Formats: sequence, C-alpha cells, structure tokens
Amino acid sequence: MKRIWEVLAGGLCHPQIARATPARRQVQHGIAQTCDEIAGNQCDLALVGFGYWHYGLLLGVVSVAAGLKKAVGDPYDPLGTSIGSELALGVALFVACTAGFAVALGLGFRRERIVAAGLALATIPVGTEWTAAAEIAALTAIVVGALLLEARRHASNS
Repeated sequence: MKRIWEVLAGGLCHPQIARATPARRQVQHGIAQTCDEIAGNQCDLALVGFGYWHYGLLLGVVSVAAGLKKAVGDPYDPLGTSIGSELALGVALFVACTAGFAVALGLGFRRERIVAAGLALATIPVGTEWTAAAEIAALTAIVVGALLLEARRHASNS
C-alpha cells in the first residue's frame, strides 16, 4: 500500500502538476490535511480512498453496464425486477461512492450526490412498470441535476 501512496502522492506533488489547476491544489491540500488528521498514516488514506471507495465505484460501473446491456435490447419494454434494480443500484452505488471518495480526500461532504443516490433507487418502479428508456432517462436526469446543483453551490461559495 505504501508504494501505491507514493505513486499517487508523488504524482500530485510533481512540480508541473502542482502549478496546474485550482482543483488539483484543492486535492493536494485535502490529502495533506487528511494525513495530518490521521497522524501521518498515509496507508489508511490510500486504503480507504483508493481502496474501499474505488471498489464501490467499479462495482457500480459493472452493475450499470450489465443493466444497460439488457435494457438497450428492448428500450420500450418494461424491465424485469432484477434488471431495473441492477441499473438503479449501480447508479446509486457509483454516485454514493464518489461522495465518499471526496470525503476521504478531504474535499468535503457532497450532499447532492447522496440525495441523487437515494433518488436513483426510487427509479426502480419506473423501469419495471413503465419502460427501460424511461428509467435510463430518469437516472440520467437525476445525476445531471445533482452535478449541476453541486457546481452551482460551489460557484456561489467561491
């Protein structure tokens, strides 16, 4: 784990990257602050941020991909309960894990993403009772809406 952390931290602290964007500097500051809070135990940050939350991100992507494979074949037919749940749970897991990942890096709590994860779960009946296309459209609208609200909140705070 220590080697993974050195690669990740070394990349963020490289002189060309350090003078890059404000977002990169914010991540750098968040990592430094988080490391100070956990008494310099960088392995814990690497394990939590780039381990557990990352596994959830990957599982969410795989779940969405599997659900989309089935949903795209018959977009105007209702989905089975397992496929509709797979799509919604995949999006919810992915969005929730991005919020957790941001907290692990010290970038703050992303409440819009947590709300979006909850709303994504509410789309299961849309796909199972109506159509696959309707569930995909609802999930897309929820995620885009959450990201727009989050960007608006961050713009007003700056």
